[in-house]
Amino acid sequence: MNDHWNDKSVLVTGGSGFLGSQLVRELVSKGSSVRITDIVPPDGQLSASILKKICFDQINLITDDFKEYLNNNSFDYVFHLAGSASVQMSVEKPFNDFESNLRGTLNLLETMRTLSKPPKLVYLSSAAVYGNPASIPICEDDITVPISPYGISKLAAERYLYVYVNIHGLQAVSARPFSVFGPGQKKQVIYDIIQKISTNPDRLDLYGSGREARDFIFIADLINALLILAEKSKLSGEVFNIASGRSTEISEIATNLCDIMNVNPEIVYKGTVRPGVPLRWKADVSRLKSLGFKPIVDLNEGLRRTVDWYKETEGQL
Repeated sequence: MNDHWNDKSVLVTGGSGFLGSQLVRELVSKGSSVRITDIVPPDGQLSASILKKICFDQINLITDDFKEYLNNNSFDYVFHLAGSASVQMSVEKPFNDFESNLRGTLNLLETMRTLSKPPKLVYLSSAAVYGNPASIPICEDDITVPISPYGISKLAAERYLYVYVNIHGLQAVSARPFSVFGPGQKKQVIYDIIQKISTNPDRLDLYGSGREARDFIFIADLINALLILAEKSKLSGEVFNIASGRSTEISEIATNLCDIMNVNPEIVYKGTVRPGVPLRWKADVSRLKSLGFKPIVDLNEGLRRTVDWYKETEGQL
């Protein structure tokens, strides 16, 4: 049994959200002492039994209060998940995205470098840094040409992290997750399709042509990957793709979800693609696999679990 996380002191920024709450559950189950910072409470994502075992502090990372918070608390690890996670919102409100994603990360790094014993840092970046890739599959050393303000802010934060590792000696690594999905996520394409089918099982309207493709990874596999990065990477400012290594077209996702939900709607593709959204993704995950990572939950099993969660919490067909 791996007891690496037993009795570790861990901070999860953005711990109230979909990804953060799942990470918190896993860390608590492994015996870690966990604190959350977020601008909203975690009540909707975490059970009462988990909330009793953690500490929540309602703090914005861009404030001086956060600097004081880090100076007054000692951590072995920080998982930095806080920030905006919406391409569409970054297009509409780029300054908000800049403040949330880049300024907040820089404030974290700048404060960490002043600590006598800085914690080890795992930063959640995004595959949005790649934009529309020149070739498939995408490896970490490929050119990064973001096509949204969100992708730009994530890439800039990665660059700051790398500089702080090399100039100030911080121990940190950047993770680039691709299309994460699973129970608890109330946005993105898979949730949207499930919600539309549930609302109208006779007609399903979708963006694009259906040939747009993503590399989907189930939430439990993402969490496992983040823990592996914290334990086994060099923490030298390097970056890792987090994905399944399989590309799946949206048309296949829609068809599979219809089968799982036992409906046969007319599927209509509008042909339009939202600004800042790439067309096709498939990740090279050999770097992550070299650390021992292996996806456990395949796509269809993950879709079934997500549909079951939706029926239990959001409503029945």
